[in-house]
Amino acid sequence: MQRISSLIAGLLFSSWLLPLQAQQVRPETSIKWRQSAYQVMSWSTSRIRANVEGQFSRDEVIRSASLLNALATAGMGGLYPPGSESGSGWHETTARPEIFRNPALAGERAGALAREAGTLLTVAQAADVAAIKQQYGKVVQACRACHDDFKIRE
Repeated sequence: MQRISSLIAGLLFSSWLLPLQAQQVRPETSIKWRQSAYQVMSWSTSRIRANVEGQFSRDEVIRSASLLNALATAGMGGLYPPGSESGSGWHETTARPEIFRNPALAGERAGALAREAGTLLTVAQAADVAAIKQQYGKVVQACRACHDDFKIRE
């Protein structure tokens, strides 16, 4: 009986949350979230670079590659809803209108980054600095391809 009561209470609570989940996220919030995610990606890649160019720590590279992979595969395209083409999050958006006009190419670029980040995580497990450095270069190329197509130069 207590289990049924808990189930009913959970269902009632969930149904109360449904209207909150259905609310649209404001464009400024989407811009903030994507700017934040890209800052964390940048932080992760800079940590990897510091390790392959300086004092190497396998654990640090794995943690950074894991975080980068998680963000690269998280579906960042959802942070580009209609209405967020311009405006400010933490600062003015640097997304070019082309990312909204060409979702197929944006998806292709995101897929390339996800593949390269996943490979980097796999390579990082082996702790071969030369292999990590080479795969890190492929991740940077994938980032750069997206920037070239979709980011306003600052």
